[in-house]
Amino acid sequence: MLCRLKMLECKRDEIKDIGFIDPDTMHVKTIEEPLYNRDTPETLLRFLKRQRDKKTILWPYNFQFHFILIVIKMYEGEVEVFDSLTKEPIQYKSCFLMLKSVWETFIKEDQSHDWKPKLIWRANKKCAKQPPGTNLCGYYVCEYIHRIVDERANNERNRELRRKREKIGIEERFKAIGDELAGFFLREVIPPSGEYHYA
Repeated sequence: MLCRLKMLECKRDEIKDIGFIDPDTMHVKTIEEPLYNRDTPETLLRFLKRQRDKKTILWPYNFQFHFILIVIKMYEGEVEVFDSLTKEPIQYKSCFLMLKSVWETFIKEDQSHDWKPKLIWRANKKCAKQPPGTNLCGYYVCEYIHRIVDERANNERNRELRRKREKIGIEERFKAIGDELAGFFLREVIPPSGEYHYA
């Protein structure tokens, strides 16, 4: 749901350099299960083509009941993985192979930029980690998205926010995310005039 909130914020605030891949459409089931994955490469290709002008595409990816954030840096040809549990990449290999294959098709079909021939994958080793034995990966992905969208400028305000965040406990940080999501429901989902209201 935070994806939808941040997509709406980007649209309203005219943030044009960040895009999203819908985690409800692209997840482990649509990639690995034959019943679902016939159309998956074409769907992912459409996501890339539609967002070819974005510097960064954010993809919350769920596998084995665990969320990670895949950050595709389009012009650099890099994929950065934010994982609060530092799982072995072999566990999301199917996602890697799908994106690798689709990228090869994308750079052949799209001539709008001199795209990198291969994607380079790397783990973000400095991303926040969840405490052992907890089930908080979804909150961490929300926090990663929040930081990338709202704090992308390297200015004093954002540096101060980072310093303050380090002093705040996990519960307080996640309460702020919960408050943000609750506000989104109150503004955009529940009222009939909301962007995501369905009668």
